[in-house]
Amino acid sequence: MTTIISESNLVTMPANWWTNSANLAMSTVRSDYNFDYLAMYRNHMNVRICVDFLARNIAHLGLHVYTRKEDNDRERVRDHKAVQILKQPLPAKFKVTQYQLVESAVADMLISGNGYLLKHRNSDGEISALQRVPYMLMSVNGDLVPMKYKIGYIEKEYEPEDIIHFRFYNPENSTVGVSPLEGLREVLAEEWEKSKYSSGFWRNAARISGVIERPLEAKEMSEVAARNFRQQWQEMYAGEDNSGKTALLEEGMVFKPMSFSPKETEYIESRKLNREECARAYHIPPPMVGILDRSTFSNITESHKSLYMDVLSPMCARLEDDWDLQYLSEFKDLKGAYTEFNIDEKLQSDFSMQLESLRQSVGVPYMTPNEGRAILNLPRLKNPLADTLVTPLNMATPEMVMRQQQNKDETPEIETKASAESILPEYPDLDKEYGEKWHKLLVNVFTRQRDAVLPKAKMDRLDVLWDKERWDREVAEDFLKITQETAWAYADAFAGQLGAEYKREWMENWLEENARIAAEYINASTYDQLEKALQGENPVDAIKEVFVAALATRAAQLAEDRRAMVESYVEAKIVDAVDSVIGKIWTVRSNNPRPEHEKMNGEFIEKREVFSNGLQYPRSYKGKAEDNANCKCKVIWVRKPIDTTPLR
Repeated sequence: MTTIISESNLVTMPANWWTNSANLAMSTVRSDYNFDYLAMYRNHMNVRICVDFLARNIAHLGLHVYTRKEDNDRERVRDHKAVQILKQPLPAKFKVTQYQLVESAVADMLISGNGYLLKHRNSDGEISALQRVPYMLMSVNGDLVPMKYKIGYIEKEYEPEDIIHFRFYNPENSTVGVSPLEGLREVLAEEWEKSKYSSGFWRNAARISGVIERPLEAKEMSEVAARNFRQQWQEMYAGEDNSGKTALLEEGMVFKPMSFSPKETEYIESRKLNREECARAYHIPPPMVGILDRSTFSNITESHKSLYMDVLSPMCARLEDDWDLQYLSEFKDLKGAYTEFNIDEKLQSDFSMQLESLRQSVGVPYMTPNEGRAILNLPRLKNPLADTLVTPLNMATPEMVMRQQQNKDETPEIETKASAESILPEYPDLDKEYGEKWHKLLVNVFTRQRDAVLPKAKMDRLDVLWDKERWDREVAEDFLKITQETAWAYADAFAGQLGAEYKREWMENWLEENARIAAEYINASTYDQLEKALQGENPVDAIKEVFVAALATRAAQLAEDRRAMVESYVEAKIVDAVDSVIGKIWTVRSNNPRPEHEKMNGEFIEKREVFSNGLQYPRSYKGKAEDNANCKCKVIWVRKPIDTTPLR
């Protein structure tokens, strides 16, 4: 018999109470680094960050049960006993929720390669509860398949059908999984050594190690004198109370440091590398666990997509199969039932994206005012219209738009517009192609400017940093070529949709002038930012930030603004010469428009007139930055009536 101390209590253990080696694997990479999986999780923050990140995200999804109908439709099961047990795994007094159950089981699997849930049964042999069993307490017997399960020192052995066993792949053992931490032993052992070195460094109050040299002609110190000198030195300059003191040496003595600085040992970089290695071991995109060194808005967005598709989805599929096989199969009345993690819950973090996706799919409003108020926990409106779907003018048919205009103007000319045809220019392929081309060009421009400015950043004279004549000339030349290319692409597409012809000479002079003005405007904005940066406390860093922001966000926004502005101009120029087009409608295309644009939504005017905000079309070159920046509005063009019979 063996006696151990457990939580300050003496506990007598039977023989062979310990679990198998697969669950208590010890690291032998370093002679003094012999942590098991639990110690590795407790002592290494990078491991804990990755494990907690995945376990929390999967638990947050919510585990739902569905059945498949004959017409291939599916129905969610809500009232069955199987669902109730998942919702409340144990009696309420034990305070275990579905979230905690899933989180703990997944975390156990991520740490040790194995997660275990014990099925409690009633007198009829039916499942009545589920309980997590910590992996270090479980041992598995069997060669090719699990045959028996044993929990700690409890004498009872459990049959495979009494345990839900989640496990990773193990090339040498088909009964227990192998831990992802196995591949991190060397990295974690090295990190442990560095942490001990760092702790010792600070315990000595960051005292610089080194040697004290005496002159060659100095009299040799006796052993006792040397020992006394060393002891006095330690007492005066070592330890936290003596940190920062100035050492006073005897005449002729010289102190020479012999330690390595954190920079020389690349200590900081190695800490970052350790976290990256842990993230790779768990297949987590680095920005998701706080590694933001090379992160931008675009690659963080892509990392979120990768998280759903490449990380969470495979793990959820593995867990769903285990739940179906080891849990739902026990409920014979749930024929064809299956579990599914609700990945849609993760989209709640970007509700605007979810709404925009639904709007594009449906094409018209899909919610009544009272349904929207219910989401916001507001009381219902008694007005019958609050339970009716409305249709904004920009989503209405041309007949609906013309009828509204007819009510405003009784002239026969407007009355005949009821049968008019509307044209909404939409070219997603061109938008993507030329958005990327403009973005690539602007990144190239800002990169050239950065490389020219940064070597001179320490100078505090803006006229030395910035060559206005050069940049206005070079950027205008770059802009002219791509402006023309963009214009001809959209002109060909729109003229083809409209069934009209156009001549390039109509637009060439304007495109050249517009490219020059746009280049000067963008350069002037960069100049203003550099001027402001020079006035700060750290001008060099501030100048770097100007170009970091330009490459990360400003280039993308300017690219979209330039592309859309050229498209709008081309459309307006072509319809100006097409007699069949008689008017235009301002339409909002964003779920978060400017208030003044939202008020204009559905506004109809003649094709050569200006809208109520003074612009001929969205993102007009005559508009100010506050009118145009990131505007997604468009124009619907309205043709002449096909049937000119007045409405009765």
